[in-house]
Amino acid sequence: MNDYKQTVSDLIAEHYRYQQEVAHKDGLLTMCEASGPHQNQSDALLCQKYSDVPMGEFWARSKTHRISLKQRFLTKEAVSAGHIYGKNVISAESFTSVGPQWEEDPYFLKPTADRAFCEGINKLYFHTYPHSPSLTAKPGFVYYAGTYINRNTTWWNYSLDWNTYLARNQYVLQQGTPVVDVCIYYGTGIEKRIQYKQDSALMDLGYQYDYVNSDVILNQMSVQDGKICLPNGISYELLVLPEESGISIEVLEKIREMVYDGATIVGPRPICSIGLYKSTEIDRQIKSITNLLWGELDTPLIDRTVGNGKIVYGKNIDQILSEKKIEPDLKIENRDSNFSLDFIHRRNKEYDIYYLANLREEAIDYATLSFRTSGKVPYIWNPVDGTVIEQRVYVDDGERTHIPCSFDPYGSYFIIFEKKENAKPSIISVTGPDGNRSCFLEKSGNYQLTYSNGESKNITIASARYLTINTSWNVSFSTEMGGPGSVEFKNLISWPESENLGIKYYSGTASYQNTFIIKDEIEGAKVFLDLGELYNVAEIVLNGHNLGTCWLRPFQKEISEYVKQGRNKIEIKVTNLWPNRLIGDQFLPEAERYTQTNISKYTRQDTLRPSGLLGPVRLMIIPDRDEF
Repeated sequence: MNDYKQTVSDLIAEHYRYQQEVAHKDGLLTMCEASGPHQNQSDALLCQKYSDVPMGEFWARSKTHRISLKQRFLTKEAVSAGHIYGKNVISAESFTSVGPQWEEDPYFLKPTADRAFCEGINKLYFHTYPHSPSLTAKPGFVYYAGTYINRNTTWWNYSLDWNTYLARNQYVLQQGTPVVDVCIYYGTGIEKRIQYKQDSALMDLGYQYDYVNSDVILNQMSVQDGKICLPNGISYELLVLPEESGISIEVLEKIREMVYDGATIVGPRPICSIGLYKSTEIDRQIKSITNLLWGELDTPLIDRTVGNGKIVYGKNIDQILSEKKIEPDLKIENRDSNFSLDFIHRRNKEYDIYYLANLREEAIDYATLSFRTSGKVPYIWNPVDGTVIEQRVYVDDGERTHIPCSFDPYGSYFIIFEKKENAKPSIISVTGPDGNRSCFLEKSGNYQLTYSNGESKNITIASARYLTINTSWNVSFSTEMGGPGSVEFKNLISWPESENLGIKYYSGTASYQNTFIIKDEIEGAKVFLDLGELYNVAEIVLNGHNLGTCWLRPFQKEISEYVKQGRNKIEIKVTNLWPNRLIGDQFLPEAERYTQTNISKYTRQDTLRPSGLLGPVRLMIIPDRDEF
């Protein structure tokens, strides 16, 4: 049966090869989602070989469809194909969904994108942009599936900062080559699907891995200095074989060659051929080679040196890597709580690039992360606002770099390690005002800093001041969407709490306007605006300057450059989602409704979504502090 399946698989791959050939004749490239969500009788890695841009797929979060992460993230196969076949750009059909409709905002989508980036995806294609006729009212006619990201989405006009965040991540993650320690051979690859990355115990151990197929082993792999190398510069420490009895004689012969050249192969002894062709003769050849490599005795624990390499079976992967003196790429050494952190590591001649993502909606207040790099200066690159900050507090022990880190809810950022001449001494310890060792200069008081060159310094952190804007707000709602026009909010409330039906069922953007006075001198201080609680996106205009949007928690933005002593005028344009207006329209005759769509999902009984600016809105003023 395997011979038949292999023939079908080869023919499917041949279709992809011919498609690419035809496209190239016309100067076109191919992008194939050959690693789709459904199993088929093919070697998907081989099919992706003939795609100029390999493509996977990942789904937005849902309570009703594809709930588990394993069902949602179908990306590792495309990522592995991109790595092993030297394709730097690896794309994904992004935010696919069945169920939630107009219920997602950028903050909701962010952790899904972050997981995909950590999987190795570095180019996103939204699923979907419905082409709804402009003649119809909003939200318009749409496909039943997908996250609706188009001009009729309420927050479309305020999505630039979110899209810029995605673009920055994609750009940086296309630099260099991935750092991966382990490659896993998935046998013939027919009728197999590679699972979500987090399913592998290797991730818990701080190692990255790729899957490889027979084609890559036979035609791409070589061994240099004990590493299994590919032509694109990626190298692996181990090749792991599947728990299968069958193997092709060609692959086994290549494994023998690689072991003698210095490779470490991990896995069980193959027993027989996978096909019928000359199976008796090939089985004898397989036995001869496996006796040479695995030994003649079939024991549960094998650790044999053969030629310049090794055959290992019965040991954990982390133990084998440790014996090769390959430490985890990322270690979590100290933490203040349990949390879930994912990462990906890329490298070029100048930089080590680590992308880190907090996978939970709880902040990580403190964790010491240890990176497998040294002799470089770490910088924090924030893809949300584009800022780059030199990380001064770290310890370089000559082999690894240890950095104290914190993350916002669903927070993510890059740590870039850069070679730098005449770098400043790092701060290796901080003694806080309570006498305890610390890593962050958060509390006010006196600190003692100890530097890597043995010097020390005392600095003072002044207390932050807070100014709450608790005066009445003038709030303007669009009458085109049933809003009441301009009203006064003496207190900030969620729109569904209003007795005014035009506010209760409102969907769209409302403008909050107010003034506030800063009496004290603020020159040299850092000033941050904290919006507190809001739903779902807010654009800030301060003294006539558009400061962009707040789209992720905590809803804060630095305003130091635009705030002034004295009177300040602020406008906050807050946008919620479509469900409230769609629910409210169920109480109106069809001719009087403010929305029009082919989706008849919402009813009078549905719960209204929290909406608007709930606050408290306040300023945090941090006085100028000593340089360190």
